[in-house]
Amino acid sequence: NADNQGKLFRAVKDLLVEKNTLCFSDYTDTTALVNELGMYFVQKVIRIRDELDLGISTTKDVPDYSDTIPDPPAPSEISPEDWKVAVVKPLLKKLGLDPLFMNLRPVSNLAYISKLIERAVFNQLYDHLVQSGLYPLLQSAYRQYHSTETALLKVANDILMNMNSQRVTLPVLLDLSAAFDTVDHEILLSRLSSSFGIWGKALECFFSYLSGRSQRIVFDGVTSDSCDVRFGVPQGSCLGPLLFVMYASKLFGIVQAHLPDAHGFADDTQLYLSFNPNNPAHQTEAVSAMEGCIGDLRKWMYQDKLKLNDFMQ
Repeated sequence: NADNQGKLFRAVKDLLVEKNTLCFSDYTDTTALVNELGMYFVQKVIRIRDELDLGISTTKDVPDYSDTIPDPPAPSEISPEDWKVAVVKPLLKKLGLDPLFMNLRPVSNLAYISKLIERAVFNQLYDHLVQSGLYPLLQSAYRQYHSTETALLKVANDILMNMNSQRVTLPVLLDLSAAFDTVDHEILLSRLSSSFGIWGKALECFFSYLSGRSQRIVFDGVTSDSCDVRFGVPQGSCLGPLLFVMYASKLFGIVQAHLPDAHGFADDTQLYLSFNPNNPAHQTEAVSAMEGCIGDLRKWMYQDKLKLNDFMQ
C-alpha cells in the first residue's frame, strides 16, 4: 500500500491507535442514557444559536454580510423520508478525553442507498465548483490533490519564507463550536443560489435533502427516541462537508479585506501576517489588522449562526 496513502494510514491506525470506546459508568439505564444524549445534542445547538442571536442584539454597527434570503423552494418528495433518518453513534472528539457529553461528537450513519445518491450528487456539485472557479481558493478540505498535509506545508512554507526575509509571523488559529451542527438551512439555500449558481430544480433537491431530517442515538445496542434535526448538515454524510465549505465560503472574502495570508481546512482556519520586528509601527499595524479581521469575522459569524470557540486548547 505504499502508493495508497489512505490504505496505509488506515492500516497503521488499526495497529497503533487506541480504539475509540465509551463507558458511562454512572448510568445503569441505557435507555435513559441514549435519550439524554439525544436531547443534549439538540439543546446544544439551540443554546449556541441563542447565544449568537444575543451577540447580534448587543453588537453595534454590525455590517450586513448576509445574502438576500429568497422564499424557500416548494416542498417536494425528491429525497425520501427514510433517507433522512440518521443513526448517530457518539464518539469522543479526542482519545483520552473523559466520557462526558461535552466531549462527544455526533457522527451520523445514513442509509446505504442515500449515501450512494449523495456521492453522485457530490461529484456533480464538486465538478461544478471546480470548473466554474467557485471552490474557495484557500480551502483545502474535501478537495482533490489537497489534504491536511498540503495545508500544513502551505502555512509552514509561508512562515519560513517570512523568516528568510527577517520578518516575524503573527498567527491566529480559528476553531468553531459544533460548526456542522449550527448551519442555518435558509442561509445555506440562499448561498447556494446567490453565490454558486444553483437554482430551480437543483435548489429544490437541496431543500428536500435538508428538510425533515431526524436522528436516533444508538449506544450499546439501545436506540433512543427520534429527534427532529432543524439545523446543520449531517456529519458522516457525503454531501454535508462540501455543503459546509460552501456555507462558510464568505469567511475568506472577509479575511482578504484585512490580511494577505490565510488558509483553511473545513472549520479550522489559520490567519497570519508578517511584519518587521524592528519597526514598532509595523507591529502596531499588524496587530490592528488582525484585530479588525477577527472583529469582522465574529460579526459575520453572528449573522450566519457560526460560533467561534474562544476557549480552544
